[in-house]
Amino acid sequence: MALNLIVTNAGRNALVDAANTGTNQVDITQVGVSATNFAVDFTTTALAGELKRMGTIAGVTVADNVIHVTMQDNSIDVYSLRSFALYLNDGTLFAVYSQAGVIVEKSAAASMMLSVDVAFADVNAANIIFGATDFVLPPATTDNKGEVELATSAETQTGTDGSRAVTPLGLLTAFTAWLLSFNVWRASNDGSGSGLDADLLDGQDGSWYSNIIARLGFTPANKAGDTFTGGITAPTVAASTSMSIASNTVWHAGNDGAGSGLDADMLDGLDSTAYVKKSEVTHSFANPGWRKDHDGFMWQWAAGSTDATGSEGTQTVNFPVAFPTACLGVSITTDIGSGSSASDIVYQQVGAPTVNGVTVQRQVEGGSDNRSTTPRVLAWGY
Repeated sequence: MALNLIVTNAGRNALVDAANTGTNQVDITQVGVSATNFAVDFTTTALAGELKRMGTIAGVTVADNVIHVTMQDNSIDVYSLRSFALYLNDGTLFAVYSQAGVIVEKSAAASMMLSVDVAFADVNAANIIFGATDFVLPPATTDNKGEVELATSAETQTGTDGSRAVTPLGLLTAFTAWLLSFNVWRASNDGSGSGLDADLLDGQDGSWYSNIIARLGFTPANKAGDTFTGGITAPTVAASTSMSIASNTVWHAGNDGAGSGLDADMLDGLDSTAYVKKSEVTHSFANPGWRKDHDGFMWQWAAGSTDATGSEGTQTVNFPVAFPTACLGVSITTDIGSGSSASDIVYQQVGAPTVNGVTVQRQVEGGSDNRSTTPRVLAWGY
């Protein structure tokens, strides 16, 4: 950050030579620190609430009116820095700065190092020198070593920032984006449709393809514009002998069929979607049981509880498994056991079936009946 320090009257006097004909070079050797915020002006001669002075200060001129100052405190002292002053080698308070907010917190377990850029409104920074500069951290330029901020990938790609350093990753990202802005061909975007215009095709110049007849020594029967009506006769071979073109098996009437490996587009003129694959049909042929086709349609069959009395009543016949979506309908039949009466007994559906089962009611026609009966249900759905 850049802080505007006030150069005191005493500091300005130190800059003017004895004959008042020019300027002196002043040497800043100490920095005083304070936790107190106070009003400063040109007449200030002391740092209010000064906690200590340190000789661990360094600086370097980075512009005509700006110096980069680094101060360091490796002690175990604890304080909140709000004000600081720069002292010359003769003890003169040269410049001072103060603010209400804390500039930096100093703890006992940590060292304090503060680096700031100090801007002078009307003082030539070239007249200010420092003692030791072995720990100064000025901003890096093309002429001065110093600290530098790393550029992001976006800043690297923009390419207009002259104060940040580029990392290898940022450079790679920017370079890749630059390449992609052109039609640069590589293994991932060449081939058919790429628009690549090369000098060679499969290692041959274009003239190699311009006169195929002369190169082959005969006229191909299927050149552009010809209608090929002749047959192709291969040497007589045993039916089981395989033929190949460019290492690819040629199928014929002697080697097709089961086990040949021939993968056709149609079977008896139909696409594979016209057939149900065995692996796509699931079932349980137990009693009760179910069957589910490849398109999701299901059939289920189940028996209810046996009714041995002659009274009428209801019961729920549960399906072996729940329909995933809906039961579309049911068919109900009745198993009639032994008994002394011969009235008609049927089971009727009560309400709509659910995905889990259907409710049935025992109906006795023509009076009571003591024969045992069992409802059986065939259901369909999906």
